[in-house]
Amino acid sequence: MIARLFVTSLSVAILALAGACEPNTCTAAGCGPLLSFTIEGPGGVALPEASYDITVDLDGSVHTITCSTVGGNVPACGNAVGEGPLRLSGDLVINRGTLDFTVYEDDPSDLTIAQVSVMVTSDGATVADEDWAPVYETHTPNFNQDGEPCGGDCTNATESLAIEIEVPEA
Repeated sequence: MIARLFVTSLSVAILALAGACEPNTCTAAGCGPLLSFTIEGPGGVALPEASYDITVDLDGSVHTITCSTVGGNVPACGNAVGEGPLRLSGDLVINRGTLDFTVYEDDPSDLTIAQVSVMVTSDGATVADEDWAPVYETHTPNFNQDGEPCGGDCTNATESLAIEIEVPEA
């Protein structure tokens, strides 16, 4: 009986000490993309099967990526090539037949992009050329166990841009 009482008391003491030493941890929710956009067919329908070269200018940080919707293969896009602290990624959304893109910062902060220019070409013809001035909001995604904000703020565009291509007449 004394041994059982000693083990129970020791277990309670260890748990109490472990809880006392544990810091008030912060949740680890990420910031998500800085902004996003979708390239879709005329009228919002699926893109025609083709190869698309996409050039994205993010306040002078130019990124290029080539995507193909032929055969519905995933991944449909190669690696984006660009410079600066921003990363562009995209891929085909099979059930919608659209190309969805996201822009992330390597080191999330309060960076915003004032002007986004997207040019899409297919078989040497420009099928879309859009400029966009995103609107942003700042929020705090992380909270500690007491419900207090922690871990910094995130800035994200409030809406995504939908770009409809024009199909050249044959």
